Amino acid sequence: MDQDEFSQLLLGKSITETIAFGGSSNAEFCYCVQVAHHTENLTAAFNGNTITITVDCERLSDWAQSNGEGLYESQRVSKDTVLRIALEKDYTCLAAREGEDSGREFDNPNKNNIIVKTPTEEE
Repeated sequence: MDQDEFSQLLLGKSITETIAFGGSSNAEFCYCVQVAHHTENLTAAFNGNTITITVDCERLSDWAQSNGEGLYESQRVSKDTVLRIALEKDYTCLAAREGEDSGREFDNPNKNNIIVKTPTEEE
């Protein structure tokens, strides 16, 4: 999540994105992150073509005030299957990549730990 999306969640609003796979409306995958009160765990539900992640508002607020990278949970979805859920902050790329950074990402906590070699130093 970028900073704008994080802010929306802190205001109690959900965020939704849709990815289209071709021209048909049934060839879409949607994901939604929503906030709820008194939800003990990070949870996921799948309905139709949409996965919805639900996070407790207090847990979200605690995360917003921390340096934590993400929230993680495991959810049993069947007798033999455990779904691993990750909700993570989107950090600015350490190496510039065209089209990657929009200016809404969180500052990368590793930005001061990068050693950039110039062509003359590489031997």
